[in-house]
Amino acid sequence: MRSFLYVTDTERNQVSLMDQNRRRPRSVSATAAVTFAVCASLTGLLLLGGAAAARQQGAALPPVTFSLFRGDTGDVTLSGWGSGRAEETKENVLVGDSAIRVTTQGLYQGARIDFKNPVDLSSAFMNPKTYVRLQVRFTTTQTAFDPTNPEFGAKVAAAPFERMRFLLTMADGTQHELVRPVVIPPAEDPDAYVPINFPIAAILKKSGEGNGARPMVTGDAAKLKSLAIFGDKYQQFTIGEINVITDDTDINVEPLEDQIAFVNDSLTFVAIAEGGASTLRYSWDFDAKDGIQEDAVGRVVEHGWRTPGTYKVTLTVSDEDGLKKPQTTSIDIEVAP
Repeated sequence: MRSFLYVTDTERNQVSLMDQNRRRPRSVSATAAVTFAVCASLTGLLLLGGAAAARQQGAALPPVTFSLFRGDTGDVTLSGWGSGRAEETKENVLVGDSAIRVTTQGLYQGARIDFKNPVDLSSAFMNPKTYVRLQVRFTTTQTAFDPTNPEFGAKVAAAPFERMRFLLTMADGTQHELVRPVVIPPAEDPDAYVPINFPIAAILKKSGEGNGARPMVTGDAAKLKSLAIFGDKYQQFTIGEINVITDDTDINVEPLEDQIAFVNDSLTFVAIAEGGASTLRYSWDFDAKDGIQEDAVGRVVEHGWRTPGTYKVTLTVSDEDGLKKPQTTSIDIEVAP
């Protein structure tokens, strides 16, 4: 037996109004939530797309600057790689209350710095002008002849390495390896901290990801979990600070100095150049008559001529990573008999 529920028109209208009142706030809330989610997604896509478009068109990207280590070892775990090691030190602190003492035994035995909270480098990967900068104090000094230094044979701070190796491990397990030349102009203060830089772009290029358009590195693949540091021989040095910076400084080369030359004399040529965070390469040509070639490499070089005459000396200063436009300067040298 079926039963029927009879509802009057008045009751039906009241139920309809109550139902509409109950559903309307929920419908508006749901619509707002969906709208917010869509807008957020579109905003994110627009930001990424805008950054990518700006990057492809060569437009200026926002500068990227943040710290990986600033004298606080509470955010990192220090250990060794192979027979090398990293340990906290309270001596010769640059910023904060601590520094990191590194002992390296070669290119595969050095220091390991683990970040307790992996650091997101996605913004740095987006900008081709970003660098990782380590402020380093070497515990040894070298006696170097620098004609720009009025005190011949003065003790100056200089890199004890020809090459350094860096191994970056990301949160997804991806590893990026870089072996870099170390080029540091001697500093007057032998106890000074000096910058060691490498561009983020070199990571992608080394990994085979830098061909063509720069890829978007996001998620755990962009989060730095650990940084290992090595030198090409035994050495101890101190790291006072590690930052990610943006550098769009052009290479600037100062004119070469005039010199008096005689046949079979050896002249010393000194390059003075600035390139921001770039690792600079100094290439010399001592006779432009046969075309510009690379006759010598180095910031300070020596050369002589066996035949009298006029020779054009050309210095080309370039970025080791090819990120900046090379600059040249030249001078005519009269070689007397």
